[in-house]
Amino acid sequence: MSECSILVVDDDPFILQTVSEILGDEGYAVQTAQNALEAARTVARSHPAIVLLDIRMPGLDGPRFARELRARDQTPKILVMTAAHNARQWATEIGADGYLEKPFEFGDLVGVVARACGRESPAPEPELPST
Repeated sequence: MSECSILVVDDDPFILQTVSEILGDEGYAVQTAQNALEAARTVARSHPAIVLLDIRMPGLDGPRFARELRARDQTPKILVMTAAHNARQWATEIGADGYLEKPFEFGDLVGVVARACGRESPAPEPELPST
């Protein structure tokens, strides 16, 4: 089930480990990078299907990294994950394929990635009827 490989890019080692473990448990092939320069080398070498990208990182930040990927015609899907209050706006500005606002629930992570990979995502919990 690892045909949809994922590169997780975040400068926080705890987030890298947690997200990598969750997605690995779901059957995805996962690689990690702690900064955008390391991520660029990984993308060039292994061509992941998805880059799960933190926006705010020291050095080369997420938006500049995404623009460089597009300029080089490297076309993994980009999913933004950020603690910024305007995650949707960031995702739109860089042409991302989706986004996650930190902190996020494990189910939201799995669902966003599953949709980006073209897989069935877990069914959402039913809404309670209003009274």
